[in-house]
Amino acid sequence: LELAASSARIYGPRIVFESNHNNLGFWSHADDRAEWTVQVARGGEYEVWIEYACDNATAGNEFLLTLGTETLRGVVKGTGTWDDYATTKFGSVTLKAETVEGAFASAASPRSFLIDLRRVILKPAAR
Repeated sequence: LELAASSARIYGPRIVFESNHNNLGFWSHADDRAEWTVQVARGGEYEVWIEYACDNATAGNEFLLTLGTETLRGVVKGTGTWDDYATTKFGSVTLKAETVEGAFASAASPRSFLIDLRRVILKPAAR
């Protein structure tokens, strides 16, 4: 399952979709967030991967990813510059086969900028 920046509903005073990088950027306010509606076809455990960029100088902000009743908290690590993208596993969640609401947000007011988010990827965990 892929939660792409281009298909997100975005809310907040500063967050924008940057078409040149296909990401959500300028994420700098506590009220900035992205939301998706996700149809989970098969219930089970999913690895959560995030494709993003974050300048090393602004790394360290915490985020919350909510998928249905599951919440994952993580710390945004630096990828070098805002142009250096990485895909990193941040944890796992257990989802039921149903339609769930997902949201990605800062856990608190970000110091500088939170992240340039391209997509959240949910991969079925190896059995």
